Amino acid sequence: MAQKILGLDISDELLSAVMLGQGRGERRILARGVVVAGEGEWTGDDLARLLDQVGWQGGTCVCGLSLADLSLRNLALPFRDRRRISQILPFELEDQLVVPVGEQVVEYLRTGGDDAGSNLLVFCLEKRILAERLDLLAAAGIEPRRVVPAMLALAGQAAGREGGEEILLLHAGLHSLSMAICRAGRPVFLRRLPYPEEMFTRPPFALQDLEVRITDRQQAADCIRAIRREVQRSQDFFRMEVGGDTEPDRVLLSGALATAPEVVRLVGEAFGREITLLDLRRAEDLQDPGGEVPWRSGLFDRALALALSGLERRASVDFRQGEFAAAHGLFSSRRRIVAALVLSGLLAAGWLGWLWADCRGLDARYQELGAQMRSLYRQSFPGATRIIDPLAQMKANLRQMQAPRVSLPLFTGRKRILDILADISARVPKSVTIHVSRLVIDDASVQIKGTTDTFNNVDTIKNRLVASPLYREVKIVSATAGKKKGEIRFEIRLQLGGAS
Repeated sequence: MAQKILGLDISDELLSAVMLGQGRGERRILARGVVVAGEGEWTGDDLARLLDQVGWQGGTCVCGLSLADLSLRNLALPFRDRRRISQILPFELEDQLVVPVGEQVVEYLRTGGDDAGSNLLVFCLEKRILAERLDLLAAAGIEPRRVVPAMLALAGQAAGREGGEEILLLHAGLHSLSMAICRAGRPVFLRRLPYPEEMFTRPPFALQDLEVRITDRQQAADCIRAIRREVQRSQDFFRMEVGGDTEPDRVLLSGALATAPEVVRLVGEAFGREITLLDLRRAEDLQDPGGEVPWRSGLFDRALALALSGLERRASVDFRQGEFAAAHGLFSSRRRIVAALVLSGLLAAGWLGWLWADCRGLDARYQELGAQMRSLYRQSFPGATRIIDPLAQMKANLRQMQAPRVSLPLFTGRKRILDILADISARVPKSVTIHVSRLVIDDASVQIKGTTDTFNNVDTIKNRLVASPLYREVKIVSATAGKKKGEIRFEIRLQLGGAS
């Protein structure tokens, strides 16, 4: 099947699951399973046994919680706007709940009202309980897409098939009765009613191999009549709060106790009217694949209702919100996979188109700059006849133009190295002892480094050279005593000019 959805009902006494498949306009029950509670809380082993029965390999899951985990309220508020309702609701509930509102997840269903206000069915679930249930599911590898009241899902599916009739739905579990009043095809009132104490001190029912037997018929009839009185009180409260005094058009019965035909008959006697056994599988015309346990609508109807609600686009109530919101993976469904592939294709096409346009733009810019370079080269070097790489050719020509004007050891005209050396040699007195360690001659200056005996000798050399017409300036750069005794290190710089 194209789509598989697991409806998982976590009730007080039973864990039940129905795996529903849908594809090509067809819906089928693929597998089902049920586990009876032991003593204490549900464990991961219980859930693992249930998943083995249905052969769960992963997919979409809708988890339903018992009304025993919730606090229910019917409220009326003087406005319809959902945002304002969400803002005011916590203040309305503050004095009505034992656990502070901040420690609970609050959801509501608008059940009626007019242009001036709204009637609400409010569900409150402690965050601690929700976290425990999600941890239990996570340990078994289940990440439920939705967490909803299981009784609300059952009432919604049942009411939607009864048209505009008002119905009273009773789900008779092993430990408590859940009731729902539905009007105009939707639930408007839900309550959980505990069984009378006699049901536990002297239980008239026994569960063996998932079949309910009556062990004491008279005690069973008394208990059912006591339950009928509690249902009547809840109906009266609803009429007082919401209005209307009509009796329901139909009474539907579901739950584990409803699997016993004698219980259905006793409930009919207590209510004084005909009782209809709810069977969603028949109403939906779904085939049962068979299994270890025969199909019993009372055991599987809530799990089936949860699976059917998973086919709907949106849930009217969902506790997976805020910090408990489900993470929607990119590839969590076939539709998301197709959308991701289409989006990836569009992005790739757009990226390739951008690369092509950018490459065309860069090529046009390259051609434009090349034309500008060739034009600039022709203007700078009019004599050039062959242009291959204007940038490289221009760099080579500039280096050639910036090369030294004198590349030979001789100066032009009278500026000859020999003339300068001869002049220096002739002007230094023979009586002055001098040792030249470095002599550098360039276009504009002469640098002389060496040693002599005294500082007077340095002054003598300078004074003699100053008189030469070859030098514009003679300057003693430095004159210091050397390491050896009687040694003076000096540096004299001559600026060429004049007649040189």
